[in-house]
Amino acid sequence: MVLIETVGNPSLELPDLPKIIELCKQYETLLVVDNTVTPLTLRPLEMGADIVIHSTTKAMSGHSAALGGVAVFRALQEHDKLHHQKYAQLHPIVNKMKKKAMIAIAKKRAMRDIGMSPNAYGSFLTMLGLETLALRLQRVHTSIPKVVKILEEKLPSNIKVSHPSLKSNKYNQRFKSDFHSACGPIITLECENKESAFRLLNKLKLVTQTANIGDNRTLALHMASTIYRDFDKNTQKYLGVTEGLIRISMGIEDPQTIAEDFLQACTN
Repeated sequence: MVLIETVGNPSLELPDLPKIIELCKQYETLLVVDNTVTPLTLRPLEMGADIVIHSTTKAMSGHSAALGGVAVFRALQEHDKLHHQKYAQLHPIVNKMKKKAMIAIAKKRAMRDIGMSPNAYGSFLTMLGLETLALRLQRVHTSIPKVVKILEEKLPSNIKVSHPSLKSNKYNQRFKSDFHSACGPIITLECENKESAFRLLNKLKLVTQTANIGDNRTLALHMASTIYRDFDKNTQKYLGVTEGLIRISMGIEDPQTIAEDFLQACTN
């Protein structure tokens, strides 16, 4: 099984999804795609993925008010990769459940152990968020290029902004072709060190410091001291997490106002 994110978090690496899907088909390997960052923008099942997962806590909810997740399974076909001998232990379920076999496999195994029924109120809040998902994504995707352009032009030379929409970014061409010029809400700032990153964060007036992404509000977080605090240095380096890295999740506020908030925090 191959498990990938559509967008590296927080590295902002953009994988070659068509190539990965092609290889998984060639070697009859199951492909699970975490599409949390790019709902609606990318449709991995239509591209050839086997299972797509989302953290509904993020963009789908949009308010940091409900915990949840969802797994979406493709229907099995007559000559499906799951009929391969290496999946022999699953054949009794495959032969019995046919097109719905993947759902049954998940219920019998992972969901049996971790649960599959979200709480009612959290589900209600997520459903409310879904009603405005397309509008919120459109706002974020139009705001990000404006914000990163301003920051690239006006940030002090010791702070670097990164996003695939920038022409200087090595994933810019893939961003425009495979990702349709939209790859979620994440932007990163690279400061000189942890201390300078904290100084910047503490001077922000409008941006909220918290660990979520995909919120209506613009969020920012120092990665090495929070989510990746327990990772060793080699693993942090492999994941693109440095001592000065700040992850930003763009919200639906006015992009000029958000850019100015970061600029004042850098220059004061």
